[in-house]
Amino acid sequence: MTARVCLAISTFRSDDSARALVAASQPLVPALFERILVVDSMGNGALKDSLGPDVEYFNSPINLGSAGNLARRLTMAADAGFDFVFALNHDGHVVADVVQKLVSFALSHRDRLGAVYPIRRYTQRNNSFDLAGLSPHPLPFRKSGPIDDVPYMEASWSSSNGALYDLNAVRAGMLPYADFWMGWEDLVYGWALKHAGYLQYIVTDAVLDDDYEYMRVGVGRAQVAVSDKPAWYAYYTVRNLLLATEKLNLPAAVKASIAARIALEFGMATAVRPQKLKRLQLLTRGLIDGLRGTSGKGEVP
Repeated sequence: MTARVCLAISTFRSDDSARALVAASQPLVPALFERILVVDSMGNGALKDSLGPDVEYFNSPINLGSAGNLARRLTMAADAGFDFVFALNHDGHVVADVVQKLVSFALSHRDRLGAVYPIRRYTQRNNSFDLAGLSPHPLPFRKSGPIDDVPYMEASWSSSNGALYDLNAVRAGMLPYADFWMGWEDLVYGWALKHAGYLQYIVTDAVLDDDYEYMRVGVGRAQVAVSDKPAWYAYYTVRNLLLATEKLNLPAAVKASIAARIALEFGMATAVRPQKLKRLQLLTRGLIDGLRGTSGKGEVP
């Protein structure tokens, strides 16, 4: 059985990166990808004019954010009749062998399939593997380490940057929450798929190198690696976790871990993160808006 696979790229004011990614991917059309989609936010037209007629380009008049962009890409690919969509951000990488392994695995595990993910190897963290998606909880720090000698692992979520989504689930009504705008949209989409009975897998021989950078905070040996996010991101970190508790019937243990994660964010902002006052103000605003059920793009950035 062959599969109709679409590559769908998100971008926002990153024309050069998106253009380079499209150029690197075009040799894989049509052998691997039947079509390339690019979903942009508030583009000025320069990117569209440089992509060529064989790339489908959609430009939103508003800033979709990462959540809205992912929902739009999945909807467009599903409406076009594709079986799977390989989702990438403008800073992602296309590795043909990885995509082929994901598609092959997906075709042999199609029953109630939600998504198939590569195993992410952090090149900036001693080549450790990302294992955060194996837990249903929003862990305080991304768990990483060696992987077991197994062909695949069932997951609760993983990054959408390099995920292969089964579009049957999308056509059945499963979509990311576009109103999250930015932050945790791939985590909560994974939770939603799982709660609806869809399966997700990490394929252990589909290794995707990730140079995601963390900053070291603390003093001396008492240091930890934390994600290097701008201060404004703090608002969505808290707000969207609280919105997830409204949208999904989460177990009490997951709700407790969300509360612990939020408390940790306040503690990290107070103890080690830069721009402490600004972050604390944004965390507090996110807490209030999350409890109120406020969604969409907030006042920041």
